[in-house]
Amino acid sequence: MSDSARSSAGILGMWGSLLLLLGFCGLQYVSTVVPEGQRAERLTSCTADGTPFASLEFSQWASTFHGTVDSVVAAHLKRRKSLQIPVRCAASGVRHTELPTDELEKLARALPPWKGRSNVSLFSGPSQAPDLSEDDIGPVLLEFLRTYECSMTEYQLEKQLQQSGESTAVFVLRANSERRTMREELQVARAAVGQTLVMLGGIGRLNPLLREFLCLERASIDLRNGLGLVAEASACLPRAWDARGTVRDLPSASQQ
Repeated sequence: MSDSARSSAGILGMWGSLLLLLGFCGLQYVSTVVPEGQRAERLTSCTADGTPFASLEFSQWASTFHGTVDSVVAAHLKRRKSLQIPVRCAASGVRHTELPTDELEKLARALPPWKGRSNVSLFSGPSQAPDLSEDDIGPVLLEFLRTYECSMTEYQLEKQLQQSGESTAVFVLRANSERRTMREELQVARAAVGQTLVMLGGIGRLNPLLREFLCLERASIDLRNGLGLVAEASACLPRAWDARGTVRDLPSASQQ
């Protein structure tokens, strides 16, 4: 075998070992971020069952979707405007998290990935975030959009005809109206949520820095309170180092 052939074989062997190492590291990362028992649970089926739309009439779907998204975003922006941000401060080296608004938590608990789950954050993983955080507003809105689109796609007019008992003429008129609504919502909903997430991303780009400042302020207050307690405790101690006084109470004149 020539020197060039040996060199080529060595290079191929090196690249093969590198690819195997990268593949092993990727498997380790997946097994660490997503535990074995939770991988299949996050891959929910595309259906309206188990979603907020399952118990609603079709005429209420659009208003429910847009109204819910509006309330979640409005609560998020209202908190940013007031600067009253409840932060869950963590130890050094761990990302600080922001407690979710009531509107976001209510929506998340109604969606399959978060329903019945108390210790999951799609951004941080189960080992780093004790619960849902305000940073998960993007994944929650995208999951809500996915369930909305799946419900629209799954909606079967024939099944509704059998259950409603309407005449064919009345049903055709209603079906045309619902089909028009489906087409409009499938075109508008995704674009609206996408623009909303772009806006929220621009507003929240400095959120990590803001949380750091809030946790630093909280730590400084705790330190100040601790030093105040130490000062009060030291003031109550006997001044043994004062040669002019005594560490015990002298008897009064009546006791002598």
